[in-house]
Amino acid sequence: MHGVCKLCNQEAKLELSHFIPKFIGQWLKKTSITGYLRDGNQVSKRQQDIAKEYWLCGACEDLFSTWERTFSVKIFHPYMKNSSLVAVYGNWLSKFAASLSWRTLTYVRSKNSHETKPQEYLEMLAKAEEGLANFLLGKSSNLYEFEQHIFPLDVIESTNFDNLPTNINRYFLRAIAMDIVGNSQGTYIYTKLPSFIVIGVIKSKQSKQMRSSRVAISGGTISPSEVVN
Repeated sequence: MHGVCKLCNQEAKLELSHFIPKFIGQWLKKTSITGYLRDGNQVSKRQQDIAKEYWLCGACEDLFSTWERTFSVKIFHPYMKNSSLVAVYGNWLSKFAASLSWRTLTYVRSKNSHETKPQEYLEMLAKAEEGLANFLLGKSSNLYEFEQHIFPLDVIESTNFDNLPTNINRYFLRAIAMDIVGNSQGTYIYTKLPSFIVIGVIKSKQSKQMRSSRVAISGGTISPSEVVN
């Protein structure tokens, strides 16, 4: 299919691009009892693949594939075998996380009507999308306010929270989701992978409180955190 690449805005032959990385869909199918995927809103409906559309040119698709492959090999699959994993990462993780946030933001903006949203809100989303794109394309060496955060998840063995959903562990370990979320403290891009949540900041008043989960541009380590309540 010929068209304009959503990332670089160049006219080119477009490839089918997965919004949630392809390796996630492959893992879900491989580890499923039925060998199929399930739609989150229609659990009885079988699916062969996760959502994809003709969005990216070959060059941009290759960029994303490189970061996805590295995350898959160095973090995702090892973590699935050992949830106490402490992994060292390079600058590729900030690129991978930003690519997820860009895809979620761009996808949600394309599917949702924002006619009832204030113009200031729409401009804020557009600014974030442009900032993420510039970082992914190497036009900017920093994410600035659009920092990325990653949260490894594990089984909840016990909790004092009332009314916690009975399927919370299944959600943590197997669900995928994409959304734009917010509260009085900020607006965020939410991308849920099996056993991982990636949060992309659009605007936040809590950057200091979130510092421990921030993906460093140059590299660092990622490890699970124990939460006790």
